[in-house]
Amino acid sequence: MIGNKPRAAKHEQQMGGLQTVMIVVMFVLLIQLWLLNIAVEAYMAGHVGLAVPTFVASLFCFGLNLIALRYLHNIDKRDA
Repeated sequence: MIGNKPRAAKHEQQMGGLQTVMIVVMFVLLIQLWLLNIAVEAYMAGHVGLAVPTFVASLFCFGLNLIALRYLHNIDKRDA
């Protein structure tokens, strides 16, 4: 039992880190959806000057989410 305590503490610390990354992913996803909504509405209204930058910002958020999810996937592979 005593030997499992450091392992359990490490597991608990990893879970806290994973939960933090998942919260960041959800937050960035919400921002991405909001930006994409603005881009589509601006494009439909004929305001291309606003649509393009918000679409690019949405793509940037997509890239951040891909990096974060790849990080999570690599952590999962490493622990297995």
